[in-house]
This record gives sequence, structure tokens and C-alpha cells, in this order.
Amino acid sequence: MKTDANKAKKKTFNLTPYGNAERLVANYGDDILYCNDWKGWLIWKGNRWERDKTNEIMRMAKKTIRDIEKEAEYVPNEERLGILKHAQKSETKRQLDDMIS
Repeated sequence: MKTDANKAKKKTFNLTPYGNAERLVANYGDDILYCNDWKGWLIWKGNRWERDKTNEIMRMAKKTIRDIEKEAEYVPNEERLGILKHAQKSETKRQLDDMIS
């Protein structure tokens, strides 16, 4: 995969599920594709797209949320706590589902 978890640090994102979805795309956008006809995700495997039968998209989403803590390293102290609280709140199943839906 061509992912780079550091890409998200180069941009600021809203502290919302949509902002989390943007983080996911920033980190994994070259390797994920949602197929509306199949109502599911495809994952790039280096030479072809495969249906996500192992819930890899959720693992990518969880990693993206964990990487929000790294974003906090690059902001002023007064903003850091809000970002860390958002990261913790975003670990719930509902927030993760919202991120990839």
C-alpha cells in the first residue's frame, strides 16, 4: 500500500466525523474506494482492487484516529487538549462507523 500516515499532519481538519473521514482519505485515499453498487469498500492490493472482506477499512479508520494524537504535537498548547479529547471521543464504534459511511 502507498499509505503515509504523516500526510494528515500537513493539513488541519475539523474535529468532526467528516474531518475524520478527510483524515482517512488523506492517509489512505490511494488505497481505498467505496463501491456504491456493492455497498462496500474496495482495497488496493498493489495490482488490483479487492472487496474488503476482512474489514480492513475499519483497521485503517482506527489507525487514523490513533494518529490524531500526533496532530496534537503540532498545535499550540491551548488547542492540544481539544484535539486529544476529540481523538478519544472518536474511538467509539458510532464515531468510527460515521467516519467510513
